Amino acid sequence: AAKAIAADPNEPFAYGTAAISAGLLKDDQRLKAAVDKALALSPNYALALNARGTFAMSSGQPQVGIADIERAMRLDPGFSQQYLHFIGMAHLLLGNYETAATMFKERLLLVPETDVSRSMLASALGYLGQVDEARRIWAELKQINPRYSFPQHMARLPFRNPTDADKIAAGLAKAGLPD
Repeated sequence: AAKAIAADPNEPFAYGTAAISAGLLKDDQRLKAAVDKALALSPNYALALNARGTFAMSSGQPQVGIADIERAMRLDPGFSQQYLHFIGMAHLLLGNYETAATMFKERLLLVPETDVSRSMLASALGYLGQVDEARRIWAELKQINPRYSFPQHMARLPFRNPTDADKIAAGLAKAGLPD
């Protein structure tokens, strides 16, 4: 991203990529600066809107993030499968379990082999008291990826507040998961 910015400081894609990298490294100042620059160059740049939305979500403001992610999805419907996952995550963190489950189910239709969205769906279903369905989804997940580890998955996510991962784990626990 740094090389791309140096090569063309007016290219929003370079800043969008820098924002995503900064987010994964939990470098909030660099993420915000890169998103702001990308959106200054291109206010409708879906990659930057999604980065800003997922940053808000992972920083304890999922409601704020939803608007940016939904806007990104309208601007770039070809990438809807990824946006659906992030919108589902935001709703899961907000306690909107029915909406979260709907988003994850839609994503499964578009990306049938995903393990990540299945783990989040199982959590939402646990909160909804749909234990058998959550366990069925978890069994599918383990069939797709027998080595899937929820703790390892959560450790990779850029949540600023560790209780967010705990919220997701609590939904799984309500369904008696993971095994």
